[in-house]
Amino acid sequence: MNWVDPLGLEVSIRSRTVRNSAGWGAHTWTQVDDSKGKTTYSGTDEDGKLGVKENLDRDFTPSEDNPETSKTVVPPPPGMNQEQWDKSVRESAEREKKKDKKRKCKRFGGDGGITSGNCHSVTSNIIEGAGGKVPKDYNPPGFAPGLRQ
Repeated sequence: MNWVDPLGLEVSIRSRTVRNSAGWGAHTWTQVDDSKGKTTYSGTDEDGKLGVKENLDRDFTPSEDNPETSKTVVPPPPGMNQEQWDKSVRESAEREKKKDKKRKCKRFGGDGGITSGNCHSVTSNIIEGAGGKVPKDYNPPGFAPGLRQ
């Protein structure tokens, strides 16, 4: 069971179907909803390099023809309150953004984001780098190699 902040402040992992994958492929991203508003962080394929983007249009505002397909709230780890967790996730995402286009993009997860990865390894790296874990029961529709649980 996921804890839900009554004010809607949360860290979540969300997904949508990868276009042209006939529903087989999943794309995940990390979203922070806090006092600063909504911010999304995701990995992208940029000419074979793993990009790390903030507020990518198709994640920030999913479209009717490619809607969000799943969401799970990632609760703060023990010893952190929600505000600390939000801040830690944002800081982890900033560290991940510094690796923008410095690794190879591999559709099947590569080595988990060390020298190669995909959107799922970026999602995992952000959550783990902040001190959290991707919930074990999270299973986005479609294939999600590189999402560590």
